[in-house]
Amino acid sequence: MSNSQKNNVWLALDYSNLISCYLDLGDLEKASTYLQLLQEIDKEVENKLLKITTKLSTALVLKRNDNVQDRLKAKELLKDIINEKDVEYQTVEAAILNLCDLLLIELKKSEDKEIIEDLKFLINKLQEVGIRELTYPLLVQTYWLQSQISLLELNADEAQRLYTKAQAMAEEKDLELMARKISAEHDFLIGQLDLWKQFTTKLPSIQEILELTRIEDMLSLMLKKGVVLPSEVEKEDEQPVIILIFTESGEILFSEKLQDTLEDDILERILPQMKTQIEEVTDYKTAQRGRLYDYSYLLRKVDTLFFSYFFVGKSYSAIQKLEKFSSILHESSNIWERLVTFSQSGSTLNFEERNFIASSIDNVFT
Repeated sequence: MSNSQKNNVWLALDYSNLISCYLDLGDLEKASTYLQLLQEIDKEVENKLLKITTKLSTALVLKRNDNVQDRLKAKELLKDIINEKDVEYQTVEAAILNLCDLLLIELKKSEDKEIIEDLKFLINKLQEVGIRELTYPLLVQTYWLQSQISLLELNADEAQRLYTKAQAMAEEKDLELMARKISAEHDFLIGQLDLWKQFTTKLPSIQEILELTRIEDMLSLMLKKGVVLPSEVEKEDEQPVIILIFTESGEILFSEKLQDTLEDDILERILPQMKTQIEEVTDYKTAQRGRLYDYSYLLRKVDTLFFSYFFVGKSYSAIQKLEKFSSILHESSNIWERLVTFSQSGSTLNFEERNFIASSIDNVFT
């Protein structure tokens, strides 16, 4: 159609799309053929959109070559696009992501930690694009990428904070698949926290750190399609273990085991660690995640009480259940007042009160 209308700019954009398609298919030869056709039109027609499109397509082809000089040329072209004024945000986004990809390749080969600062700068620029254009999927993904940069800097606590922020925004903007995927990635990090703590006691290579992060997978996702597909989200398979309500001092106010096979002394073993976690809670807006023995757990503060849920499996649905359960009790004024009173006096709940809480647990968790 573009050819018959003799609209060279449209034809050039078609060539650009074909170049991207063939690169995705791994056919560098055909991509290079269409790049030559695109470059010929660019020489004949003076058009800013065409010039930027040609730069981007040229950079994408050069980037696929193993030749160091070609990759250096690709980097310069991508930087030119990023620094250009009045360029469509999708083009700037593609340039930033591809430049990040090139920098990661360079980081793996050189182990030069200054490259991490370059990555941080680019991801911040990408975040600015997301904020300016109100492109929430992109904005969520920038927090996700920043979590991986924090891991490159061996800061697992900051990575967790950014995972939480990314998931909260995804949920707020009804990006459920993305929220579930981020939650699963957060779970994966929780399971690796001991490894990250070990890393802080030695001087790991960049290669060792990269192998523990998901930054390459994350960039690949954003470069290919930028969305999470249902097939990429693991099936939820959560098994309830224990529900606990703690006082501010870390004493157990209420507990109910949801698994018949639990050890008799499990509460005694859990309590010291949970007291420590309660003392360290600083973010009261979201549930804190952790892992203890063979179980994952969530800890959420509501007013002066702490709610905890131990389980086996994924956290996404578990968080929603804990929030629902704590909200039911908080909104039941008589029960809530009694819980707060008993937490301050050291008294125990009566049969009816315990029965109401147990029924709420059955409705939410089982």
